[in-house]
Formats: sequence, structure tokens, C-alpha cells
Amino acid sequence: ETAPGIVEAPMEPGWAAFRGAFGGWTAAHALLAARRLAPDLPPASLSIDFLAGIGPGNVRSAARLVHATRSTRFVQVATSQDDAPRALTSVVLAARRATARVDAVAMPDCPPPERLARLQIPDAPVTWADRFDLRIAAGRLLQPNP
Repeated sequence: ETAPGIVEAPMEPGWAAFRGAFGGWTAAHALLAARRLAPDLPPASLSIDFLAGIGPGNVRSAARLVHATRSTRFVQVATSQDDAPRALTSVVLAARRATARVDAVAMPDCPPPERLARLQIPDAPVTWADRFDLRIAAGRLLQPNP
């Protein structure tokens, strides 16, 4: 058994690309180390910087807790092989709050865009407005709409 936040495992050559293991294998290795510091929280995000490919042999990922709140842990993981850095990873582990489903609200009825008049903005104070095909399906521009 290794210390909390430490994962040591060999990289099998079958996982390597032409210059070593990058991508999924390395990210999974780092994520396992981070999860050891907060096993009760699922990962919310992961950002990884690949420094060098990982060759066959033992790999070590060492996680350290950077910041913790009641429901969130911010963890940084250093992945190395033969004492040489291979990747640096930032992981956020967090309890997800209940949110509304994306389809909880029905889309309003709306005619197809080709049946709507194109919005003309005469003398617009910004040039970007000319680059968009704007059409209003209901209500009026800059007016309260239900």
C-alpha cells in the first residue's frame, strides 16, 4: 500500500504511441492519484500538461491537495518516470448540485428562420452587428417580451 495520493504502476507498451504514452493512460493515472485524496467526490474537471512521453516501466503520480471547501477539492498531480517529470495535472473533484434537466422546459413554438424578417440595424454604432443574420421570432428588439 502506498501513501495517500500516490499511484505507482507500470506502463505497458501496448498503451504507447510512437513516442510513448500520452493522453488517456497518463490522465487516468493522474486521476487515480487525485481520487485517492478525495474518494467520495467525483471528478468535475481535469487539465493536463504533457511534458514528455512515458515509456515502458514504472510510473509514479503524486497528488497534493491545493485547496478544499465543503464540497470541492482542488488537487495538483505530478507524474514522473525515472525521477523525470512527464505530466502536470490539475483536477477538481466536486459534489454536483442538483440541476434542472436540459429538457425540463419546452422550446416555444417558433417559425423557421427563413420565414422571419432579417433585422436591419441602421447606423449601428458597432460594425460587428453587420456580420450577423439576426431575426426576431417573437416580441420586439429592446422591448420587454413575455
